[in-house]
Amino acid sequence: MDKGIHIILSRASILPLFRKLRPFTSGFFPSALKNPTYTELRSHMAIFMACTHDLLPPQIVRCMRHFIDFVQQALAKEHTEETLADMQESLRLYNNTFAIQMANYVMYRDLLFDTYQAASSEEIKSKMKGKISNCGNMNTPDTAQDPDLVPSSPLMSNNPTNFDELSEKHPSLKELYNLTRIYLSTLKDGEKPVKLKNMPKPKNNKIYAYQTLKINDTDDRGTSYTEFIRANPSFHRRARYDFVQTKDGYFVQVLLFFNIERTFTMESDDPFCDVVEERLCLVRVFTYIEEVHASGLQVVKYPNDSDIRQQGLCVMSIKNIERLVHVVPDFSTALNQIEEEDGIYDCYLVNHDIDPNHWSYGATKNFIDIPDQELVKWS
Repeated sequence: MDKGIHIILSRASILPLFRKLRPFTSGFFPSALKNPTYTELRSHMAIFMACTHDLLPPQIVRCMRHFIDFVQQALAKEHTEETLADMQESLRLYNNTFAIQMANYVMYRDLLFDTYQAASSEEIKSKMKGKISNCGNMNTPDTAQDPDLVPSSPLMSNNPTNFDELSEKHPSLKELYNLTRIYLSTLKDGEKPVKLKNMPKPKNNKIYAYQTLKINDTDDRGTSYTEFIRANPSFHRRARYDFVQTKDGYFVQVLLFFNIERTFTMESDDPFCDVVEERLCLVRVFTYIEEVHASGLQVVKYPNDSDIRQQGLCVMSIKNIERLVHVVPDFSTALNQIEEEDGIYDCYLVNHDIDPNHWSYGATKNFIDIPDQELVKWS
């Protein structure tokens, strides 16, 4: 038991940083928290599955999966008939795996059902159909404006610099120049095969490198908010390379934000401009795995090909970023059998528990099936 507790504490302390996530550097269990706040308890719940899924009996893992789902759904600000049905199903599945009733959250459930059934006006019900669960926001309207994307925090003191100097000081970026040319070639000629020597080059080999992308946006209620995505080798003395989901559905880790200038023009460009700025990022694309995981979380795989050019590295426009996501190691797949902050793992988990909006993004709900005859019941 003590060994298991030590493992959980260690895992909680090295999880990647994320927006408003409490850092559990001094302990994970509630007993280590003095007068925990609501936010701290939510943070605790948000990482529970990632830290414990392979250390607990399958029935307990399954039970906690349904408990967390139900809590997030019950505390949502807005609902539709579908989300209420999902919440009821989570409660049913929880009770099927554990005999203790969640009285406080059931109260929220009953209140939500009563409120919805009391909405006799068709206008009110039609508005509720446009809502999504777990976030209190409506679906993005057609009139939504593109967010303002602002790179910040220069990587080097002399900004701009050139690709050669950048790769000399940061050897991990040595492929950036060729990957940028591949991006420009694809932008100009599509998927047409082009030899590297014939691909477009950034103007004057010049690059502006940044560690942070600041996103100024407005939610569906008209409230302004700011989001930060970081690609920082030393953020509060810890490396932080955030993950995002792209608009075409990929999960990628951002390694650098940078701006360049190109000399060729596209039909969509300003016809009076001879040079066009491209705001880009270097990312590592993780492979999505169709796998039912004990935690119920989506599984992505690290691109571990021996050729660095094939390790999922590519350059893309920052406009292709859809949202920030929390991707954590699947600690049971440590390639060197050592769980550490800078360790390499075969698989990673998209931790949607940390984001109450995840139900609106089409997150899957996969569970490992446990036959009823194998469930332990209270007598």
